[in-house]
Amino acid sequence: MLRKQGVRHLALLLGLAASLAACDDRRGFYGGTSEIVFGLEQSSTGVAAGYELLGLANQGGSFATAFRDGDGRGRCWFERLDTRLGRPHVESGIATWTGGLLPAEGFTVLANQPGLTRRQDKAWDSTDTLSFWAEGFALPPLQRVTMRAPLVELSIGAISPAPDATTNALALTATSDVSVAWTPPVEDTRSRVMVTLTTDRSVVSCSADAENGSAIIGAEWVARLMSEGGGADAPFSGKMFIASHRQTTLYADGGWIVYVVAAHVHREIPFTGIR
Repeated sequence: MLRKQGVRHLALLLGLAASLAACDDRRGFYGGTSEIVFGLEQSSTGVAAGYELLGLANQGGSFATAFRDGDGRGRCWFERLDTRLGRPHVESGIATWTGGLLPAEGFTVLANQPGLTRRQDKAWDSTDTLSFWAEGFALPPLQRVTMRAPLVELSIGAISPAPDATTNALALTATSDVSVAWTPPVEDTRSRVMVTLTTDRSVVSCSADAENGSAIIGAEWVARLMSEGGGADAPFSGKMFIASHRQTTLYADGGWIVYVVAAHVHREIPFTGIR
């Protein structure tokens, strides 16, 4: 049985993870479908894991608008974060990540826990394999997931608009694209790189194969991000994340879609905007 519990959106880990789920062409809430995302994130500050319900068949939920990036090679989406269900109370549940440099007993997330599970140590290298398994969370039985860990090494090149040399912040406008370039890996890693702009209200993100070497968020979608909430003179700010990721999508009994996502954050850059 589910009971709604008021929980603030976990902006970085689950905002990024659920946005990564949008890379699946079927992403979006539909009648009769329930969706949940389990995310594992590595950054310079350590590793964190958590979960979030995107929607339930009988309670509604979120919907991501899909589009192509500025050069047509990457897949993108836009979502208002306040349409997600968050973490309704469930009777029980445990999700466990293993592999890489994680503890031998696993890195666990419990249903109804008040925040993310965190660890300051490094969790994986680029050549490692990660595994995931969960039970409870009002889910039907799930199969174990195994995936190659996201890339840890990525040489990031030009960012447009360029970050300020002193503050390292971006100044965005509603009429300019946002683009990020990187050096494609020498070997075929089958990895994807995601560029995300997120605020307290909404998120816009584009992902491309690592071998493409770039991703572009078109000005139309930057403008839409700016338009969500607040008047013309209201302050506008948020963060850009550049991350490598891996994802497995499970389709389970009862109309459940389960997104299992791991991400390595390469850069985190604050931004302000001119509406």
